[in-house]
Amino acid sequence: MGIEKHNKIMDKLVYLTNSGEYQKAIDLLDQELTIDPKNALIWWAKGKTISMSVVGATAGRNILTSENLPADHESKLAWFHNALRCFDKALEINPDLDVVYESKSLTLSRMGKKKEAIECGLRGIEINPNNFVVLGNLVEWYNYLQDFDNGLKYANKILSQKSLISKILSKDHLAGVYFNKANSQFYLNDPDFKNSMTLAIQTTTSYYEKQRFKEHMKKMASFFQNPYE
Repeated sequence: MGIEKHNKIMDKLVYLTNSGEYQKAIDLLDQELTIDPKNALIWWAKGKTISMSVVGATAGRNILTSENLPADHESKLAWFHNALRCFDKALEINPDLDVVYESKSLTLSRMGKKKEAIECGLRGIEINPNNFVVLGNLVEWYNYLQDFDNGLKYANKILSQKSLISKILSKDHLAGVYFNKANSQFYLNDPDFKNSMTLAIQTTTSYYEKQRFKEHMKKMASFFQNPYE
């Protein structure tokens, strides 16, 4: 498949998923797979779309954890397993695609399998150490498992790459990194969490997130000053 055709398919895919037309997006990818069944990127895109459809995610709204699943998510586990099969097929064709590990780890997290998600994500950054999406997810997953040392480690790993951050991460993704770094620091009794949370507040473009971050910072600061109240 030529680059121009691939880009057109991806653009249409984004449009369909952002419109909630997940089945049409999957049908589009299935059509391409009948033509080119050994296209690893199409298998990856299909798995990613299936996983997104379960939680209602869009191109601009990542959903990382099982807490975001709908009430009937147990009946949809088969969809997640289908997505995982697509990712495994993509890796069978091309084992060096870090984006496949990125999406596979995200799907595992959505299934509540945080440890497996971390293992898969780490494989992705072995291939591409500058996959900031995976690195950002690792920060959140490590924090979820209360491994705050590793959470802080990967937050700092992202933030040390200042020359690349603005080219790869959106402001809202970067704000999320600062937010998760602040949480790591807070639980490690590092008062510098205030600086990280301030950067999260300043960076986000979302009014809702800005207010949420401010409220979170107030609670953290209050607890830090009066830990036994």
